[in-house]
Amino acid sequence: MAAGGSGGGLLAFLRLLGQLKRVPRTGWVYRNVAKPESVSDHMYRMAVMALVSEDKNLNKDRCIRLALVHDMAECIVGDIAPADNISKEEKHRREEAAMKQLTQLLSEDLKKEIYELWEEYENQCTAEAKFVKQLDQCEMILQAFEYEELENTPGRLQDFYDSTADLAPHYYPAGDLGLLSSCLPSFSMSENVNRDDKSWEWKARKKNDGIRMTVSSFKTVTTPAGVKAKHTRPPNIWGIMTIIWISESSFKYPF
Repeated sequence: MAAGGSGGGLLAFLRLLGQLKRVPRTGWVYRNVAKPESVSDHMYRMAVMALVSEDKNLNKDRCIRLALVHDMAECIVGDIAPADNISKEEKHRREEAAMKQLTQLLSEDLKKEIYELWEEYENQCTAEAKFVKQLDQCEMILQAFEYEELENTPGRLQDFYDSTADLAPHYYPAGDLGLLSSCLPSFSMSENVNRDDKSWEWKARKKNDGIRMTVSSFKTVTTPAGVKAKHTRPPNIWGIMTIIWISESSFKYPF
């Protein structure tokens, strides 16, 4: 098989990459979700999420590229989930070997570009890589909500929400308002954070009609009608973003 950027090498690369269409996301398989999405499904929506971000402090083009590359190794090693009981070190070793095998089929310039994008995401060494990691978690929660909605089984996939809790900075959304604002340009947002006890209150107001909602670390939400209710999702940036994102047009709260 030809390599090093020849036509044969590029075709082999694209055919390997095509396997991502047929690799189901393992977490959904283990939870017996009907017709689980593929890895490429997940990566595509992440790339679109990066595309529609309006954060001027980030290199949008690089975010899109990172989203397209970040799970590329799974076309060879598959989607390794926490339930597989494979250490982070071993997972990284397998994926690193897969990326070297995959990019070896490309020209030197493309090989360097794609491998370095993968390394940047793995090392979480740039603002763009960290943002795309946030998108990775947000897309997963959004997909979990959609599966619950399709199956009419609210709360069945709660553990996917819970799995993101420790990934939210300080377990509350301080400092992440810019992420929410970039994804939800039709809202104005404010936050009140107590760094001593890590409690917070987060408010969103729809700019065109003044509709407001409040979410707090005490798992309460105040609706536009002023009604307070409990919500079951973990009080972190991912849950909040998904709740508001889904609710943006209808203001129906999927708690």
